[in-house]
Amino acid sequence: MPAVGALATPIAGRLADHRDSRLIAVPGALSFAAGAALLYARAGHHPAYLATWLPCTILLGAGTGFGYTALVSIAALDLTPPTFGVGSATNAMTRQLAAVLGVAILVAVVGTPSPAHAVDALNRAWIVAGLASLAAAVSCAWLRPLTRARATAPGRLLAEHASQR
Repeated sequence: MPAVGALATPIAGRLADHRDSRLIAVPGALSFAAGAALLYARAGHHPAYLATWLPCTILLGAGTGFGYTALVSIAALDLTPPTFGVGSATNAMTRQLAAVLGVAILVAVVGTPSPAHAVDALNRAWIVAGLASLAAAVSCAWLRPLTRARATAPGRLLAEHASQR
């Protein structure tokens, strides 16, 4: 999954330079939800790397790469040079807090199952992850559109700010 996310991130970044970031964030969240749904449907007691884990982790990684890239772009969109440091730090802190809460929720959902109940416990985790990703897709769809003028404004503001020094 990390390798696919690393490959998807620069592609998503180039797309975000020329497209509305919602068009990248929503499919990213949906891709992650699809990967979680497939793991719920296919993963079992017997290993099946090529049939189950590889395709699912490709979807999860692509979703992560596209989703995070678009959301970071959206978060920094309206930041001016004087607010860029605080704004980007707030965005990073929020993502870290969300990750901590997400892991805590999944640990609570999975619990400490016996080996006989491990698959059922992990299936609950895939359901929660899939539902959270669907909620993210819906919330990303409600974000305000990114226009080309707004997309180039921060770069122009940073260049102007640097030339004044």
